[in-house]
Amino acid sequence: MTQPLPIDALRARAERSVLIEAGRRAEAASPLVVVTALEVRGNPPCRPGQKLVVATEGPVAGTLGCSELDSAALHVAQELLQNRTGVPQRRLLSHGEGEVDTYFESFPAPARLFILGANPTAYTLAAWAPELGFVPVMVGEARNATFGSSHQELSSLHSGHLGATDAVIAVDHEAEGLASELAIALRSSAWYVGVVGSRRHVGRHIEVLEEMGLDTSRIETPAGIDIGSRSSAEIALSILAGLVARLSGAR
Repeated sequence: MTQPLPIDALRARAERSVLIEAGRRAEAASPLVVVTALEVRGNPPCRPGQKLVVATEGPVAGTLGCSELDSAALHVAQELLQNRTGVPQRRLLSHGEGEVDTYFESFPAPARLFILGANPTAYTLAAWAPELGFVPVMVGEARNATFGSSHQELSSLHSGHLGATDAVIAVDHEAEGLASELAIALRSSAWYVGVVGSRRHVGRHIEVLEEMGLDTSRIETPAGIDIGSRSSAEIALSILAGLVARLSGAR
């Protein structure tokens, strides 16, 4: 006859499933908050180490022991998901039987880097971007530059639903339909829009965009930091360095 698992083993299995769900959502680039009970005061139905995972649609895994504590944690977690700072917080949650000192770890959706242009620079950007926290998304002809990789792919920025955490970089200023794609980027809240190439090469696209009434001052061209780039890898390095500098406030 099979012996029942000890209660500690059952709890460990439940907590592991919570972490697995959190990891799955993080892998899918979904924003989430992981709430952990640090200290229990009084007799609420919670014990140290219990976890609750909250996504944009609400609680998705785990519990702090009861609906009262989960509801209180959900309110705080939704605030963190909205402000997107990623800064962890400690909060004291009240319960009719006591209090629970909790730790909220916020994991905002990672910044996406939309790459336009099918050339070696595009491939290098896609390969290096994840190391710096960016999720590469290959757009249009750039999909051919991944050589069958598992990067996200789109036919156009139109279906990308660009947000404030997204950046757009065009690595081929001669790409067909580039002005139309840049127009989509400029109409969005993307924090960065860049084009590889001098103003002389990009000028005709700028003129088209200005005729559309768009603010082309948001476009950085030539994109990246001037490090005397010559090779595709050096160009990719200068672009990524420029993005990191922007995010850190160094530029």
